Amino acid sequence: MTRRRTTAAERARRQSPEDGAGVLVVGGPSRPLEDQLREIRAACVFVDSGTAAREKLDERYFDCVIVSTSIGARQWTGLVAEVCGRDPAPAVLVVGDRPSVDDAVEAMRSGAKDYIDTEIPAPELADRLGDAVARAADDRHKTERINQLRSACQELEDARSELACQVTDLCGELVGAYNEMSEQLSMATTTCEFVSLIRRELDIEELLRSVLEYLLAKLGPTNAAVFLPGQSGDFTLGAYVNYDGPRESAEIVFEQLADVIPSRFEDASEVCVLDSLEAMEAALGDEAHWLEQQSAVVLPCRGGEKNDEECLAVCLLFRSERTPIEAEQTPLLRMVAEQFGRQLARVVKVHHRQLPDDHWGRSGEPDNGADGFGMAA
Repeated sequence: MTRRRTTAAERARRQSPEDGAGVLVVGGPSRPLEDQLREIRAACVFVDSGTAAREKLDERYFDCVIVSTSIGARQWTGLVAEVCGRDPAPAVLVVGDRPSVDDAVEAMRSGAKDYIDTEIPAPELADRLGDAVARAADDRHKTERINQLRSACQELEDARSELACQVTDLCGELVGAYNEMSEQLSMATTTCEFVSLIRRELDIEELLRSVLEYLLAKLGPTNAAVFLPGQSGDFTLGAYVNYDGPRESAEIVFEQLADVIPSRFEDASEVCVLDSLEAMEAALGDEAHWLEQQSAVVLPCRGGEKNDEECLAVCLLFRSERTPIEAEQTPLLRMVAEQFGRQLARVVKVHHRQLPDDHWGRSGEPDNGADGFGMAA
């Protein structure tokens, strides 16, 4: 049994007006054209001029535009070219009662899909119209599907970009957390190293020597002094390291600094950095000349974990402003100040009853050796 081929008109007829192609017919349709459009059940809108057609096209989208040559040669050719240039462009058909080769060529040049003679037999006319309308509807569905796929692809691309940004941020956070943990582990190791160095030092002179040697090993060549509190509340020079100052006046300079530095920083709760002339003058006032052209760091050392504990020492570190102590060393200096203060508290607790009353305030002869290291405690 031979299966009958489904015609284009039948395919177009099977589409409901809601799902089928929207057709705009420009120009008063001839009776055969109108009959066949009704036959294929296209959802048609009829207008009689190019101006009215443009208004309709601006209002809504049509899958197919049928332009009749009856509206005039100048009008239909311009209208066909204009409609074909729209985005998205509907399928354009040109129909005429008495077609000519010139009209057919002009229609094709303007972008029309087909040129149809309305005088052809009704079945052929219906089939050609149905084929054009069906293809226009198929093109619309394909375009909609493509747009849906493009939209889905764009959403996927946006999601991928967002995910990539989140992954990048997460990697950055992980790197930051790793670096922070690494720094904390490194500082914990450094703290254990320093504590093990000074933990058993219960002699004040050996403790001061160990602390200064440790600091110089970490910071490099630096002038340093440790000021200790006396019974009267004043601070005296406990130990010092003279790196680049004149040896003959070093002790005098450090003794003068003992009258200037501790009184201004004993109540400080943090490491104090004096790395500019403005900072130096703000902290020391008229006494800033003692550290002229120097960059300094002051470490208040307290006897416990709380900032309101008694200040048991003030350390001063300074060197040329051309080679200041780097900001990265601040955590190290903070750790040294904390652990040194705690060890001083242990020393005081162990030896307080055995030491003379003026022990903390006694100034002895410094050892001005070749290394510039002096002990006054």
